[in-house]
Amino acid sequence: MLYLGVAMRSSPLPWGNWSAKQVLFNPFTDDGYEHFIHLPGHDNITDPLREDEIGGPYGPYIIDKFTKGSDQTSTIYFTLSTWNPYTTVLMQAQLEKSPQQVPEFPSGLFVMLLCFVPLAVVAYVRRHKTTKRGATLKKGI
Repeated sequence: MLYLGVAMRSSPLPWGNWSAKQVLFNPFTDDGYEHFIHLPGHDNITDPLREDEIGGPYGPYIIDKFTKGSDQTSTIYFTLSTWNPYTTVLMQAQLEKSPQQVPEFPSGLFVMLLCFVPLAVVAYVRRHKTTKRGATLKKGI
């Protein structure tokens, strides 16, 4: 099994536009292999009886509590699991803002639809006494 590292995408808004994939950590070029991830025949960093099995990074999880940033840069901390040795390490990454065009705010008609369509659905549900799943609502529950 060969692991290619940790990738990320970014966006100024939750719904996009998303950036292209960027490699945040590459175990070959960012001192992963032979330092804290096992590469058979090159190091002694291995679990017992797994000397011939390559390690690899997986399962990165950001630790929100320690994430700091400004308008232009951010420092993120995340845990990263390694396959061999089977452990978890604490990682840090410095991110810099790149120029990316922010999508325009939705037009007035779109905003009106966002406001009134949910109200219409609620009115329909109340009038027909059904939930969105189609189950009948019972009074007194």
